[in-house]
This record gives sequence, structure tokens and C-alpha cells, in this order.
Amino acid sequence: MEHLIRILINRLVSKGIDVRYIPSFMRNLVNTIAATPDMDRDELNSRLRSLGWEDFELDDYTLALISAVWESEFGERGPIEMRRGLIHKDMDGSVQVMEMG
Repeated sequence: MEHLIRILINRLVSKGIDVRYIPSFMRNLVNTIAATPDMDRDELNSRLRSLGWEDFELDDYTLALISAVWESEFGERGPIEMRRGLIHKDMDGSVQVMEMG
């Protein structure tokens, strides 16, 4: 797990995020996905730019790394599954996980 986190950190740093701001970036990314899970990658990047991440471009590889770390760390489905609409946030703020079947 630690190796995967190191890969993700290196990836984010190589894409221009200062290591000190990675926790803030991750929080913004996950909150954005949870609030609007049906966004495509362009819309997600646009939303991240509006939150101040102008110089960052999210790609599929980075999103897959984030999802893998999320799942390993929290034992839940990660941002990729959230993008696919498998995790829904209800009006009351509760999170519903849709099982694949």
C-alpha cells in the first residue's frame, strides 16, 4: 500500500501539484466526484480548475491510481466507481452504494 501511495504522490507532483497541497487536492477531487458522479473527465477538470487547480489536468492513469489508493486505504469503491454512478449521494447527504450485478 505504501508503495502505491508513493507512486500516486510522485505522479501528482510530476503533474505540478506541490506535495504540501496533495491532501487539499484529494479532498477537492473526492468531494467534487461525490457531489456530481456523472461528470465526464473534461467536466471534472473544469470543476477542479474552478476550485483553483488551474495548472492540473486529471488523466485516466492518475484517476486509476487515486481509485486504487482509495479502495486500499478505505475499503470502499473509489472515485472511478463514483464517476460511473455506482455511488450516489442522496439529498440528505447519505451515500448509497449500488452493487454491480
